[in-house]
Amino acid sequence: MSRQLGWDVIRYIGTSFLDTYQDFILEMSTAKLELPHTDAFVQLSLLDGGSFVADLSRMHAGQTGTFRMYNWAFYISHQGRHVLWDLGLDQDRSYYTPLVDKLFLDNINHVGPSRTIVQQLSERGISARDIDTVLFSHAHFDHSRPISDVFPNARAYFGPGTRAACEPGHMKDANSQWDGRFFDPEDSTEDWDELQGHWKPFGSFEKALDYFGDGSFWVLDAPGHMAGNLAAAARLQCGEWVLLGSDCCHSRYDYAIDSLSVLTCQGLA
Repeated sequence: MSRQLGWDVIRYIGTSFLDTYQDFILEMSTAKLELPHTDAFVQLSLLDGGSFVADLSRMHAGQTGTFRMYNWAFYISHQGRHVLWDLGLDQDRSYYTPLVDKLFLDNINHVGPSRTIVQQLSERGISARDIDTVLFSHAHFDHSRPISDVFPNARAYFGPGTRAACEPGHMKDANSQWDGRFFDPEDSTEDWDELQGHWKPFGSFEKALDYFGDGSFWVLDAPGHMAGNLAAAARLQCGEWVLLGSDCCHSRYDYAIDSLSVLTCQGLA
């Protein structure tokens, strides 16, 4: 395979994107982002949230074979709290709305994890009843699903703006991908809310929420993918930070504001 890579690069109509892109890379490579100082940390575990399987040519033009795109979830523990970040996919199709079940699941070749999230937690000595909170990065079906039957003591949270974007959901509108068990204002079955609190800057993010109040775990307002989209930053005991990005870099269209054109630029390194 040629070492010269073709990058799909976005150019906003009427702008010189390459100049902007190169300036951005230079700025990011020289800038030192100041993060809040803290000695606090969380315990973070990676969970298998299933995957998608597709032709490799969809990822790399001209290549043959298949690729698997993993869909991660995370378990966060801190000072007696037990929190999940996203849930990924599940083999049980009853978790999904009829539209998602009919149009999406087979087309994207979804593969649920070989062991459920509950089983993976149990292997770590955590019961489903121990989970007190599920933070959803956003409302798409491959990240969120109803939790009341699985995590009976947990409350779910979405980012600000999710409710307005997703109401009323599939129980009122059969053509809606959004799950009415969350978003139906009259008949919802799930205990959930939008995250609220004192939002302040974190690194390059303008709005972030110090979730535990000690600087160990920040929920980041990360607009672009959909309304209410979130990311998170978790500080480990070693002092390193882990960014839970979810779908923040899902595709090039996350960065387009209006109309866009796509250039293929050969040889960028």
